[in-house]
Amino acid sequence: MKRHYIRVGTQYYLIAKKPLASGDTITKMIAWSKSNIKDDETDKDILKKIPKYIDFVCIPGHLDYRQTIGEFYNLYEPFHHKPAPGDCSNSLRFMRHIFGEHYELGIDYMKLLLEKPIQKLPVLSLVSRERNTGKTTFLNWLKAIYNGNMSICRSKDFESQFNSEWVYKRIIAIDETFLEKKATTETLKALSTARTIVSEAKGKDREQVEFHGVIVLCTNNEADFVKIDDEETRYWVRKVPQMEQEDPNFLDEKLIPEIPAFLHYLTQWKLTTEKQGRMWFTQAQIWTEALERVKVESRNTLEKELEIIISEKLDEFGLDEIQFAEKDLIELLKSESNIRAHRNQISKVIREKWGLQSKNSTYKHYYWMDGQNGEILLGSITKKGFFFSFNRSLFEKYKNKTA
Repeated sequence: MKRHYIRVGTQYYLIAKKPLASGDTITKMIAWSKSNIKDDETDKDILKKIPKYIDFVCIPGHLDYRQTIGEFYNLYEPFHHKPAPGDCSNSLRFMRHIFGEHYELGIDYMKLLLEKPIQKLPVLSLVSRERNTGKTTFLNWLKAIYNGNMSICRSKDFESQFNSEWVYKRIIAIDETFLEKKATTETLKALSTARTIVSEAKGKDREQVEFHGVIVLCTNNEADFVKIDDEETRYWVRKVPQMEQEDPNFLDEKLIPEIPAFLHYLTQWKLTTEKQGRMWFTQAQIWTEALERVKVESRNTLEKELEIIISEKLDEFGLDEIQFAEKDLIELLKSESNIRAHRNQISKVIREKWGLQSKNSTYKHYYWMDGQNGEILLGSITKKGFFFSFNRSLFEKYKNKTA
């Protein structure tokens, strides 16, 4: 078997196809010494025939891929498919299943992946606690299309300092996602918009490289797989329903054979959207109830408890608006939720999360009291000092999001 070598700088490499249990292969670049090449090869002039490059680059390309760019060796792997006219009805049906009412946006997303390989895109998150939804099939389909330019990782891979397995990939997928650590969540957010990243591999120096990765998440945790703030615009969360029929051969016998035809369909597709920001789509375009549910679940315990307590007091007293000082809320949290909070913590939620400002005046403090005939009456006393006003509309956006 003829071996393929290259020299980059002063280092020689063997380019080999490593077989996988699935029957697929991945390309490996293995450092190989000059002396070993001489020992392994019968051609005495082999060293003169080995292609030589100054350094590595990673420049994505699919339909216009180039292995050699000037005197540099492109680490982005060749794109193995060629678009060809044909039937791709199964692929389009599957796209409708995954993207639902966002079908056209989904086609735009797939076209952008193919034709604009350095365009940043939202973190596509496919969620469902049900089985047989096609989430993992979607990842494997993408892998079949992009081969070595996609990496399917585990959550813990993002908690490691070493990233050489995925740093040069166009698509980085995380299956069975649950990002518990805040630092990991912040890393994911930073990666979604990063133009450069520090590449780290065991035994090698750290290096600043261009980063063109797009992130796809799949998880059974519909509400708490990652923390998403109210203001966050980088996530496209889709709840995927169960497939109508379970077909274990759907990927291998229907989707993969249609790849050339599906790619041709994408090349002929006219984008339904225009670039509106660094991640192409606007927040309004990719909004879903599934996204809102994750945002609600992502609120910290203190914020959730404050919202519950104040909402209950509005209902309990039959009011449309109610006033509390920070010390009132400290007492309520302690007595009703057994939570000990400081003023600065409460102030941060109310001012920064809810956008409210305090007033310095008099306000009514409501309570229940016994009437002269034994009935329960609503009473109030007037207090003076700094207080916040809360009305029902403040919490309406959270209603029914966790159902």
